[in-house]
Amino acid sequence: MAVQFTPGVFHNIPNPAYHAVPALSSTFMKAMLAKSPLHAWHQMHAGESNDAMNLGTAVHTAILTPDSYEDEIAVAPRCDRRTTAGKAQFRAFEVLHGHKLILDSDQGEAVDGMVEAVRMSNACRAMLEMATQREVSVFAEDPQTGTQLKARLDGYDPATGWVIDLKTCRDASYPGFKSALWNLGYGLQAAFYRRVARIAGLNVTGFAFLCVENAAPHGVAVYAMDDSDMDYFEADMRRLIADYKVCRETDRWPGYPDRIERIGLANWARRQLEEGLTR
Repeated sequence: MAVQFTPGVFHNIPNPAYHAVPALSSTFMKAMLAKSPLHAWHQMHAGESNDAMNLGTAVHTAILTPDSYEDEIAVAPRCDRRTTAGKAQFRAFEVLHGHKLILDSDQGEAVDGMVEAVRMSNACRAMLEMATQREVSVFAEDPQTGTQLKARLDGYDPATGWVIDLKTCRDASYPGFKSALWNLGYGLQAAFYRRVARIAGLNVTGFAFLCVENAAPHGVAVYAMDDSDMDYFEADMRRLIADYKVCRETDRWPGYPDRIERIGLANWARRQLEEGLTR
C-alpha cells in the first residue's frame, strides 16, 4: 500500500515504508536511463530480490544500523537441504525467523568479512564517524516540474554537509569504480541525491562512496565525487524527471522507440575490422 507523500527530511522511517512512498527514486531513474521507462516500471512492480540484493541489504544494516541487525537479519545454520534432516532443520529455522531477511551460512560469512574490512579501513571509519545521521529519508517536489522525488541517504553529516553512500560491489578498484559511475548509474545517483537533499533544505557540500567488494578479500576504497562531475548529469536528470512526470500523468510507460532504426557497428568493432583488412 502506498504511503502519502510528504515533503521533508525524516529519520527512523522503516525501509519498506520509504519504498512505499510514490515518488521518483534514483533506482527508478537509473533503470529509465539504462533501458526504458517500461523496464523501470517492471522492475519496481516485480518486487523481485536476489542474492546480491539480499547481501547488500544485510551489509547496509550491519554497517549503518548495527543495533538493528539481529532484529532484521538471520543467518541460517549450515545444513544440507538436499537431505530430509537438512530440510527439517532449515524449515524450523524459517519458522523461528520468518519475519527476518534470511541469509545462508556462506552469505553470513561474507557479511562478516565485509563488515570487518570496513572496520579496518581508516578512511571508512572516519566517514562513518562523521556521518552520524543514518538512513535519512528525504522527500521533495521538483521546482521545475512539480514531480515528487525521494532519496534515502545512507549517511549524512549536518555539520559538514557530507553525504555518504555505501556500495557493495565486485570491483572497488579506482578504474573499476570509475567505470561504475557511468555504467551502473552511480554518478547519476549522486547528482540526484544532491538535488533532492538541497531542494529539501539540506546543506550538501560533498558526496562520498564507501565501496567494499562482496568477495574475499573484500577490498575497500572511499571515493569522493567532485561537484563538477555531478553537474554533468544535470541535463540527463532534468530530462528523466520530465519524462517520468509524463509517464505518471498518462500511465504510459514506453519501452524502446517504436520505429525502424538504422544500426551499425560500434566504433571499436569497426576499428578491429579495419585493422584486419590492412594486415
